[in-house]
Amino acid sequence: MPETRTLTYQDEALDVTLELGAATTLAGVRRALLQGRALAYLDEGAAEAGLAATARRIVVQYLYPDLLAAVVEAEGLDPEMPVADFLALPEALTDLWQNLVYDLNPHWYPFRRPDEPEDEAEKKGVTPASDSAGA
Repeated sequence: MPETRTLTYQDEALDVTLELGAATTLAGVRRALLQGRALAYLDEGAAEAGLAATARRIVVQYLYPDLLAAVVEAEGLDPEMPVADFLALPEALTDLWQNLVYDLNPHWYPFRRPDEPEDEAEKKGVTPASDSAGA
């Protein structure tokens, strides 16, 4: 059975409990489907430029599919939520969520971590300074 961790988050508007899991084959396929949904969302919008557009692209292209694909069970939010709903979530929640997801699934992390050898980051093909990160 893959490793899981539980995330509990509560604020004035949300009361969320998520069971997050290490990637399985099914989670990997789900992640790929969510990546397709994310790219379709980005293709629907008008072409934007600037820092806000780059931030939106990173959140939609990477965090949205990774965080939702790692959900094993959810209470208080829809693990198949549309991209627009995900973008409206509080950062306090998504920050905790991404830390657990990438601890469970370090191979999903799209950028070089400070303690990761340079050659490992190059295998991923994406670094924050690369052209694809700003696209």
